[in-house]
Amino acid sequence: MTGSEDSAVREPRATPLAKWVALLAGVALLAVSCMGARELYILGSDTTALESWVEPVLEIIGNARYQYWMFPLGCASAVLGLVLLYISVRPRTRTHRRISSRVPVYMRPLDLMRMFTAAAEGVPGVATARTVVRTRQITVTVYGDTTDPELSRRVLEAVEPLGTLISPAPTVSVTLGSPRREGGAR
Repeated sequence: MTGSEDSAVREPRATPLAKWVALLAGVALLAVSCMGARELYILGSDTTALESWVEPVLEIIGNARYQYWMFPLGCASAVLGLVLLYISVRPRTRTHRRISSRVPVYMRPLDLMRMFTAAAEGVPGVATARTVVRTRQITVTVYGDTTDPELSRRVLEAVEPLGTLISPAPTVSVTLGSPRREGGAR
């Protein structure tokens, strides 16, 4: 794979917030179009059983005088417009981390946590492990043989190479958890 093909692959991202705004706007516009179809039916037919919904609204708007609530409502509408504009141009949230390789490979933070936890639990003397993945740091907390002074170093040696696989490489740290008491409480 050449460099131009590698850059053509898009990074996985979250669904844009504008999708849901557009969905709601579409449903609202469908409702307005149904009202418009109803009004066309009323105007085109000779029925007197149905009354227009649009005509009273147009009369209210046409005869409106300035009211005290109109200015704040106009300001609120402008703010809503700015919020919708921001939603439409806001970048999507990153959901995956890139793995250093010749081909583009991405992993979810959950998968990284599982990978680091499995590597830590494979070290002799570790009973269980827990991993927290942040943007620039991965913390592995191990629970096991508290009498072994080299346990933390051995776990770090086991999980640190995994941290170099992630691009950009995060800081990997290992902490020893307090021994468990009876009943599973820490």
